[in-house]
Amino acid sequence: MAAAAATKRSGDDVFLLYTGGTTGLPKGVMWRQDDMFCNLNATALFRYPEDLAWGEFAKHLPEGPPVHLPAAPLMHGAGSITSMSAFSQGGTVVLPPESDVLGGGDARCHRD
Repeated sequence: MAAAAATKRSGDDVFLLYTGGTTGLPKGVMWRQDDMFCNLNATALFRYPEDLAWGEFAKHLPEGPPVHLPAAPLMHGAGSITSMSAFSQGGTVVLPPESDVLGGGDARCHRD
């Protein structure tokens, strides 16, 4: 098997999401910081103004931040990106204990 060609990277690359290979072979997809922010902001229940100055985010958080229980594993895009959306709004992500997803154990709560 031939070695993969080197990929040029941006200084803005922040998140490497591994796909499951639904449309082909599994692969890693790099998300840039700006793309991640735009995606999280566009899909959030609460949206930050695009011209918001750095350090002003806390003033715009909604009352009663979201509590999120991801249905997909965090290694999956659906689980990780929806959890990051909750964190970006000052919310909480609730995870079941390690391998006790369906066993009725106590859930653990992780705050950003």
